[in-house]
Amino acid sequence: MIHIRAARLIHKLPTSFKDSDILSKVGWMPLEYFYKFRILTITYNAYYNLGLREINSLITKNSNSYNLRKSLNVVLNRHKTELGHRSFVHRSAIAWNALPDNLKDSSNLSTFKYNLKQSKQTIMNINFGKGGNVIHKTKPDFHYY
Repeated sequence: MIHIRAARLIHKLPTSFKDSDILSKVGWMPLEYFYKFRILTITYNAYYNLGLREINSLITKNSNSYNLRKSLNVVLNRHKTELGHRSFVHRSAIAWNALPDNLKDSSNLSTFKYNLKQSKQTIMNINFGKGGNVIHKTKPDFHYY
């Protein structure tokens, strides 16, 4: 990865260091973190209609009038193709729905970004892979989406 090579070059680290240890040694986050952080920032803007109209229209809020536990979630459409699973709409819904409600309910974008930076592990736990947004119940053959 270019990120790891840059860290080796800038900090003059020997090649004996494992790739997995380099980022923690220099105090950098992996590129995956920045990718997810940016998706969540764009989704926050779209959820609260602060962004471009075209992007705002991609995010569909849950249409539930009750104040339920998951009332701040967005609709996660089921795509049949791999291209659909890689789309912004799909990934933004997975990432947004994985956040705790106290993060989603931030008063403004600056507060949201600050709180998101404090929750680095939450961001890193977001999984876009197949079954990454599936919650497995106690029965091995039961999947809740």
